[in-house]
Amino acid sequence: MKRKPVVGASLTRLRAVFVCAGVLLSLSPTSPARAEVEASSDQALRQAIQSIQLGASLDQALNAARQASQSLPKSNLAHFLQFQAYTSMAGGDPTVAPPTVKANPEATRELVNEARARAKLVSVPAGSLPAAIVQLAPATDTVLLVESDRSRVWVLARRSDRVEVIASHYVTVGQQGVGKEREGDRRTPLGVYRIQNEIAGAKLTDFYGPYALPLDYPNTLDRARAKTGSGIWVHGVPSDRYARPPLASDGCVVLANEDLLALRKYAKPGRTTVLVVPQTTWLSPTAWRKMAADQLAALPQDGFQKTSSNGEPTRYSVYHLEAEQLMAVERIDRRGQPIREYWKRDSGRWVPYLEANSAALH
Repeated sequence: MKRKPVVGASLTRLRAVFVCAGVLLSLSPTSPARAEVEASSDQALRQAIQSIQLGASLDQALNAARQASQSLPKSNLAHFLQFQAYTSMAGGDPTVAPPTVKANPEATRELVNEARARAKLVSVPAGSLPAAIVQLAPATDTVLLVESDRSRVWVLARRSDRVEVIASHYVTVGQQGVGKEREGDRRTPLGVYRIQNEIAGAKLTDFYGPYALPLDYPNTLDRARAKTGSGIWVHGVPSDRYARPPLASDGCVVLANEDLLALRKYAKPGRTTVLVVPQTTWLSPTAWRKMAADQLAALPQDGFQKTSSNGEPTRYSVYHLEAEQLMAVERIDRRGQPIREYWKRDSGRWVPYLEANSAALH
């Protein structure tokens, strides 16, 4: 049987799959490469999505989708992309979901949302640094910066007086989004947390993947705000699947098992902070250094500065929670426990909001 020729209308219909319900992936043919960041397991998926959105030929779109499904055989999205490309090449309507997906009315929407979430990576320029991290102290080796709006976790390492992005992975957060308030609300908490320990996969059910990293939620600020709940982890997915839709957890941060295993060399209990924000501002290295210097100069450091037993100043990690206009100042005590103070922007000044060892908000 001779294959029908590729026609523009078929490609247009294929692209329409990802424009349904007002969804449009913001991809640009001039988006910079991210060669300095370790490859994530979803790289082939993002390349397939990009081929479709940039108007590549159906042959190119099919090849990209086929490579994604071969490298990620458990990915429903990869197989969905391949099905749409085959349907278009046969002259069919790619907006019609395959029979296995049609049986579940939510499935197509979830796959489209997953595609949109994975494509958002290109909105962050290569080489840029996050305004959410102002300074890292020697007690912190790495930060896992979770941007819920981009469904992304960024791995940042401390490099002397600066930070460096070394990896990036797709993540799932709570079914009801972020901003946890109470037990069972299926939201992921926002704020600054510390990895407490690692739970080996042998002690877990298959649901959580190869291992899990519990966080110290609720932290001091959460308790001062009377927030409830517990059991917020970074973990994986069941072994029979690749990933979950963007909003699908009960409040945890969930990665593909391949990405969770890649994260293991950076995510260390007692040495890694997890910072969860809706979104942060990304700056060029030069602009980031100026921002960090300006923010540190604006903070009244004599209000929280401590000295160690040898009389030397204690180094602090400083995080900017931009959505709340809060600055979190963190130090690690002799037991390895995080001590955090919070400062709030008021009339252009940073004023105390929650002091260490205090449950009172100012």
